[in-house]
Amino acid sequence: MKKDRKKSQRADGRFVVTKVINGKKEYFYSTISKKDAEKKRDGHIEALKVRPKNYQDITFGEYLDSWLVNVKEDNVCDKTLQSYESNIRVHIKPYLGSYKISEVSTPIIREFLTHCKNKVVCRKKAPTEEDLKKAKKISARTLQYIFVTLNAALEQARKDKIISENPCETIEKPTVKPVPIKTLSEQEKQKFFKIAKKEDFQLYTMCVIALDTGARLSEFLNLKKSKVDIILGRFIIDQATEQTKEGPKEGPTKNESSVRALKMTKNSLAVLKEYLVLQEQEIKEFGTHYIDNDYVFAKKDGALIPNYEISKRFKKIARLAGLRDDAHFHETRHTIATELIEMGVNQFKVQALLGHATLDMTKRYTHLNIDSQDEIVNKLNKKRSKSKRA
Repeated sequence: MKKDRKKSQRADGRFVVTKVINGKKEYFYSTISKKDAEKKRDGHIEALKVRPKNYQDITFGEYLDSWLVNVKEDNVCDKTLQSYESNIRVHIKPYLGSYKISEVSTPIIREFLTHCKNKVVCRKKAPTEEDLKKAKKISARTLQYIFVTLNAALEQARKDKIISENPCETIEKPTVKPVPIKTLSEQEKQKFFKIAKKEDFQLYTMCVIALDTGARLSEFLNLKKSKVDIILGRFIIDQATEQTKEGPKEGPTKNESSVRALKMTKNSLAVLKEYLVLQEQEIKEFGTHYIDNDYVFAKKDGALIPNYEISKRFKKIARLAGLRDDAHFHETRHTIATELIEMGVNQFKVQALLGHATLDMTKRYTHLNIDSQDEIVNKLNKKRSKSKRA
């Protein structure tokens, strides 16, 4: 039986709201909810209100304020938007904000990046001399993010014909030295599982499945029961959680290739079944105050779990198991990827399984069919049977 769609929902599942602006009917869409579509509409109206009449006469700081409002209309996740806002407020506007937008040139941007590279950052509001001594220069990754923000704003100005060319165009993006990928050894996994199974069965379940599928933490936390097929032993990833100032919320996946269906090994499926039975018991015990949002992994009251909460719980179990101090949940993805490559699984299949989007891959390689995952699951089943988990 088909579910009844709301009036604001199209046949393709998108929500739509309209608004007549300057005599023309404008449409605003969202894949999340009608409320989100309305938020985009209201943001567009606000952007029109603050848009200056003559951009050439305004300062770069004023343009950035206007640009941020417009960015909110686009399908930019809250995490990216927060990064833009922070980079502009802390780094870009204090140095470049007073320039007219037409004055921002390539040499000035080079000077700015050199300034940022040598800048010492202390996050305390009233730092002592001792705090300043301990303060460090901004990281290469932060410098890269600052450049990305600056380039995005100026590129939009070029497209809107506010400036004739993007002064960032001839500047190479700051590089970041690759961080060595760390994985969990078989011994570390067994130690972790032994403690987690006893102390935190929810986390244990996530880690078992993560080490067999490579699903991201944000994908687990927005996984719905309706997207899990116990009979076929698979689940569909089509959403993820976003961390916002107001707390976690439902959002899109990291990229288009992250929308995928993942098959589970026999061990993962057995652990998930056991977890779901325990979850149902907990829901009954919680009573009428439980809010059923259909999440597989949720708080005791049914609400979304923030990413940082799982990260803290992972580190706690890792510490009890005697693992490295810097061990974190994302290492489950590194571990399964390494295992599969070592087992001889085709790299394109591994990339598609993990939902990676790379420049070298074409769209035909961005999704891994369930049938072609049989090879992966069969090999994992053989490997897992040799080293039975705790």
